[in-house]
Amino acid sequence: FDLERDVVDVLKNRSRAGYKYHMIACSEGAYPDENSLKNHFKTISQETIDKLPKDTFGNPLLPLLNMSQILVKELTLREDLKEEFKKKGVDFGCRSVVLGHTMRAGTPTSFDRILGLRFGLAAMKLVINEEFGDMVSLQGNQIKKFSLEEGAKKKYIVSENDKMELRDLLVKVRYLSKQ
Repeated sequence: FDLERDVVDVLKNRSRAGYKYHMIACSEGAYPDENSLKNHFKTISQETIDKLPKDTFGNPLLPLLNMSQILVKELTLREDLKEEFKKKGVDFGCRSVVLGHTMRAGTPTSFDRILGLRFGLAAMKLVINEEFGDMVSLQGNQIKKFSLEEGAKKKYIVSENDKMELRDLLVKVRYLSKQ
């Protein structure tokens, strides 16, 4: 991602549009593109990523970066953001929250724990059988193997009802964020 275009500019534009509250969702595997890393980041460099331990395929273990914490540090250093928010009478603050089960609205249930165990067992079987490039998924009540390559090819269609419900929820959230 590009820090300026994908994060800073979006926050500035939302502030100018009157939004007081903002939320950034950051994947644990997110990392900046080469240009942004070189020109926009002050707290990490390509060397930081190069020094990360590698997985069995030679890829850096990006979750070890803790990108959400890096974003907090980067955004907190940005005087231009603080000024933009100050113009709108809003104090600029930034923090990282790892939602985990909170996002699902509660602590893990016995179902969650057993499902995690079932996923783990099925994933270990894939590794033992050297079935790399596959993942495990819950289909009905069954844990099944699923090809990542096939999954990437398949087009998943969101139903019209789900689209309408999502639109209605987004409108409510946008309204609440301006209060």
